[in-house]
Amino acid sequence: MAPIPTPLIPLLRLQQAGAGRVYLKVDSFHPTASAFDRVAAALVDAAPGAAVVMASMGDLAIAVAPHCNARGKLLSVYLPESVTPERREILRSFGATVTLTPVEEHYVGAVAAAQNHGQRHPEVSLLASDALRRAEGMAETLGREWLAQLIGVGLPPQAVVLGVGTGATLCGVGTVLQRRFPELALVPVFPTTRPHHLTGLGLSDPGEILSGLRLALAEQVSAPEAWALRGELARKEGLLVSISSAANVVAAQRMAARFGPGSRVETLAWSTGEREFSLGSYF
Repeated sequence: MAPIPTPLIPLLRLQQAGAGRVYLKVDSFHPTASAFDRVAAALVDAAPGAAVVMASMGDLAIAVAPHCNARGKLLSVYLPESVTPERREILRSFGATVTLTPVEEHYVGAVAAAQNHGQRHPEVSLLASDALRRAEGMAETLGREWLAQLIGVGLPPQAVVLGVGTGATLCGVGTVLQRRFPELALVPVFPTTRPHHLTGLGLSDPGEILSGLRLALAEQVSAPEAWALRGELARKEGLLVSISSAANVVAAQRMAARFGPGSRVETLAWSTGEREFSLGSYF
């Protein structure tokens, strides 16, 4: 299940008066419907043995699961209880063993549980969750592909807006793009509150991994804002994306309004929205 080149789509029907144009790179078009398809095979190949354990918010594990199956590896996944039922069932459909950790412990609790599993079962390989390794993978795949698209257009954007979970994607993509376009504004996106329902955002302190980038001021987006725009993206643009992807678009629209007419702001649809219908009860 190899990743595929994904399109960079202008959001024409969500165009705001007096604002620049927002473009969305739709990585939810990958085989398992998230950008993690870009790094999943390499992570599995780096894990020795016949069994793998990992912590996840769902999407990385879903991308990893088919590669474990193809290589005959058993997969055990620790998820916080906040992970949507849809993601849990997809993982079980792939044959993964799913264990839930207390919601109040957040992602850190799932990581600790996976590490404890690995210590109790030394024959099981703990899937590398190192953000720097994932950043390097994103630079080689998503970063290079995005750069090639910008060179093809011949018009660099004023800003690229990316939500921050561990910081790996922003680090990898930002390093590649800012090396070619030094004036490019890299805008990180964070949730306004904690706990929140912006799946995959705000997982850990990304300060160290992002220290080499020139970052613009961060944008904070609330889950209700993102959920509302998720619906608009589906109805007006025909794009059903995750709530965290919609949060990226909320922040990108703000930047496009600040830069004004003629500007170009780009962002990422990280994953599909088909795993999050159950979140509707919160809004």
